[in-house]
Amino acid sequence: EDMDAFEKLMNNNLFFLDRKNHLRLRKLALPAFSPRIMEKMKERFSVLVKERFDEIGTPKSFNFAAEIAEIIPTQAIASLVGIPRDKFPIFDSLAYGVVRGINPMLTPDERKEAIKGVPEGLALLNELIDERRANLKKAKVFQDQNTYRQIQVLNELYRQAYLSYWTWNANFNKAQVSEESYNIALDRFEQTKQSYIEGDKPAIDTLENYIQVQNRELQLAQSNQEFLASQYHLNTFLWGDKNTPLELENSIKPAKLTSSISNKISPELIYKNINGLDTAHPKLLEMVAKLEQMEIDQKLKKEYLKPQLDLKYNAIQGPGALLDINSDYLINNYKFGVDFNYSLFLRKERGKLKLGQVKIDYQTLAIDQQELDIKNQILNSLQRLENIKAQLNTANQVVDNYKRLLAGEHKKFEIGESSVFMVNKRESSLLKSQIKAIELKQKLQISYVDLLNKLGILYQL
Repeated sequence: EDMDAFEKLMNNNLFFLDRKNHLRLRKLALPAFSPRIMEKMKERFSVLVKERFDEIGTPKSFNFAAEIAEIIPTQAIASLVGIPRDKFPIFDSLAYGVVRGINPMLTPDERKEAIKGVPEGLALLNELIDERRANLKKAKVFQDQNTYRQIQVLNELYRQAYLSYWTWNANFNKAQVSEESYNIALDRFEQTKQSYIEGDKPAIDTLENYIQVQNRELQLAQSNQEFLASQYHLNTFLWGDKNTPLELENSIKPAKLTSSISNKISPELIYKNINGLDTAHPKLLEMVAKLEQMEIDQKLKKEYLKPQLDLKYNAIQGPGALLDINSDYLINNYKFGVDFNYSLFLRKERGKLKLGQVKIDYQTLAIDQQELDIKNQILNSLQRLENIKAQLNTANQVVDNYKRLLAGEHKKFEIGESSVFMVNKRESSLLKSQIKAIELKQKLQISYVDLLNKLGILYQL
């Protein structure tokens, strides 16, 4: 049936519904009137009353019914449902129309005059409902957006933890190599000193070896300091039950500079994630969620631009006739018409709509650009990983060659064809090559971590 706005409103009024639908709607409305919520609303209602008395001022007398009783209840209800203060007059017209419109003593013209503010009031309520529906959808999208942000935070936390661990691991191995080198230099100094005492070596050789001991001692002290600093930093990622901070004991030693992470990285995994970035990468998913929020806002803006078309009829009745929406009287005795409303000046709304579309287009391009950036970062990480592998292979060969060279220098020294200076030089070169190899192993492990972080799946491993 075609009904005007007032008749539609009254047809769904709690007072005119059957018992089943009455109880259903009442059950839905009850949570909004719980004691806890009403206690909060009491403060808002008190403000409304105070403001109303401030508006009245301090006259000698005033009409309490007209100035307070007829105004505060509608303002309280408007406040309860979230009507903005500047829209209170519109809601007041709606309330007036509802109360006056059901008066059976009104003539058709009086009733028409009484309910003339109902359509605008219902339009206001519909806008409010549309806005809240949009906010609910945005809230759900925002919840997903927060989940993707949490994943990014987890990825970054894992990256920092892995970086701290491999730094600690590398510094431990550097300290081990430095300690071994220091002990070798110290033993050679003691041997050279003994040979000098026995008259086999000149004093200059003892000085040469002692300087080497001092240099190795300085390097060992620096290595130990770096190891302790990295251990303290690693402790920041160690937590026990009930958020209890933990500390590594000095007896705990890291494993060798190898990682099980590399075994979890396969070409299939990499290219699967590259091809599915837009549906799996947390950064892109967060940006897509933001785009969805923009589209919800844009859809709401479009709703405000739609014209309003109302097909209606008004019951023909005389004063004293009872208003019964469901009676045959209203079906057979009515006049009908069409209302079409469309604002001629919507510059602001159209401007907002165009601006919203520009933002949506910008966000869409930003997503495409971000996806391309992530792909390039992943490919760069892969290239860097392969480069470090090649460097590490060469560094290991250099270490082996320096070991052979040092062994040969020792043999030459034993038969008198070399000097302490050359032996120390070979040892220093070996030490530098070993530290370089350790640093490359550390970079390799960090590169694996960096690749997984770029893929957005580090937190899963």
